[in-house]
Amino acid sequence: MKSYSARRIFTPYALRVLERAERIVAAIPDADNPTKLRCHEVARVVFLLLQQTSPDLGFGDQARVIDGCYFGMPHRVEHGWIEFEDTDATSPHNSRMILDTFAVGRLPQVQLLRSCDYQNHYIHDNWPRTDIDGPGPLISATLRRFNLLWPEP
Repeated sequence: MKSYSARRIFTPYALRVLERAERIVAAIPDADNPTKLRCHEVARVVFLLLQQTSPDLGFGDQARVIDGCYFGMPHRVEHGWIEFEDTDATSPHNSRMILDTFAVGRLPQVQLLRSCDYQNHYIHDNWPRTDIDGPGPLISATLRRFNLLWPEP
């Protein structure tokens, strides 16, 4: 059965982004996850691969990786995700999407959310992060597994 969200909330464009992100995350070797790749790195790998392998999506023009906090648990959790503009949305109010590639305390692991519905759960941080491998050896090694050229840092 096709869900209400798949039929009425999300556009075909947003669902294509989700489907490709799910395939990318499923292809990340288990040896890389979860002990090495955290949400911040997984979001960057998915973002780069969507840009490089899906030119038909035009992904990246209005998309970005966000490092912030997720407030869906009893406490704040540092988290990373992708935000993008749904180019097929009929209303600007509904066009901003959150692509969570490493969902915290929820399944499935890759989730698509309308930003307007979850803006109080996904909070942007404005301080610089130094603990994220982006793009460093960990992300570069993961990208090489997908047979992409990525320069060593």
